[in-house]
Amino acid sequence: MQLEPTHVARLKEALEQGSPVLEAVPKAIGDTEACNGLWRFYSESWPAGGVRLWNTESQWKQHWEAFLPQGAFAFGEDVFGNQLIVVPGEHDIFLWNHENGVCTDLYSDPVNLLTTASKDGIDWIDLYSDGSLAVARRFGPVARESHLHWTTPLILGGVVNDSNISVVEREMHLVGHAKLWSRVRNLPLGTIVTRK
Repeated sequence: MQLEPTHVARLKEALEQGSPVLEAVPKAIGDTEACNGLWRFYSESWPAGGVRLWNTESQWKQHWEAFLPQGAFAFGEDVFGNQLIVVPGEHDIFLWNHENGVCTDLYSDPVNLLTTASKDGIDWIDLYSDGSLAVARRFGPVARESHLHWTTPLILGGVVNDSNISVVEREMHLVGHAKLWSRVRNLPLGTIVTRK
């Protein structure tokens, strides 16, 4: 289901009435998507086990916990597996990049971010300035249980183009990147990594 202004209005109302973001977001916008499926929002039932399980006991969270901001809570994702997160004590939403563990501040609260994304799209976000959204759009719709994946990961020298993209199972994708990241994150910039 596409994110509609009524979903955002419902979220705004819940937040104004004092509902915590972690409760309000899944209830108001869960199971919707924005920007033709480029962003997808978690609910009490999706992903499997619901948003709470995704943020506590899931394999991806266990593998990435040490690299995420303390208390980070993912309420959605992009089609590549990057997580939309809230962080305790922060007003803004962050986009956490699973390729390198970096959090990008989107300088917007949930309501304004979703309003902007619905009206103007997400091309303005720096993380996407590499052309990845154009590749995703040309690829077309991706099932909710899958992510688009750079066949040769960008942190291993992969390039953003149509010939370097494939579809993978979403949670194993994030787990695989965590294992890769834990092995290469401390290597000096410019280190050449080869496959055995």
